[in-house]
Amino acid sequence: MWKFPACATVHNDIMKQKVTLSLYSSVITSLVICVLCIGLYATYGNQAKFTGLCIITAVLLVFGLWHAPVSISTDNTAIKIKNPIRTRTIPFARISSVAPFQPTMGAIRLCASGGFMGYWGLFRESDIGTYTGCYGKASDCFLITLTNGDRYVLGCNNPDQIITELQKHINPNCQDPEQELSKPENIS
Repeated sequence: MWKFPACATVHNDIMKQKVTLSLYSSVITSLVICVLCIGLYATYGNQAKFTGLCIITAVLLVFGLWHAPVSISTDNTAIKIKNPIRTRTIPFARISSVAPFQPTMGAIRLCASGGFMGYWGLFRESDIGTYTGCYGKASDCFLITLTNGDRYVLGCNNPDQIITELQKHINPNCQDPEQELSKPENIS
């Protein structure tokens, strides 16, 4: 039986929430896959068209599987964004704030998917600027701001539970800013 070396660390997820796609996203994903399959079937006899469509299909599926959100989880050190092919990790030490957020339909997609396998990529909103999005439904989102100013809009089932868990780990010595201002030593 194989054992972890003494220097290896195994992190167990404290909390894990699945990402559920919106109806619109589910329909777009299904339609795109169906159209690609029909296109592949229809162009099977034409080598050039079939090869071109195979390349387009492969690129779309690889990008989708690389970025599409599956779940959001936390452990003792970081938040993890699970995708079908990889897991992205953001250490708590890099997070400066977290708050509920609902992206608007007016968000500009700079390099992003607007429904195929969820909403993922680089977006721009007029009120918060540029952010990396990774969510299934706009109603299930929260905004993470990193210490370097980067922003992530993530979404999962029960986002309030993830927000509460994140707030326990980021800036544990900081209190609510309103409470800090009302302390006598902070009043000028």
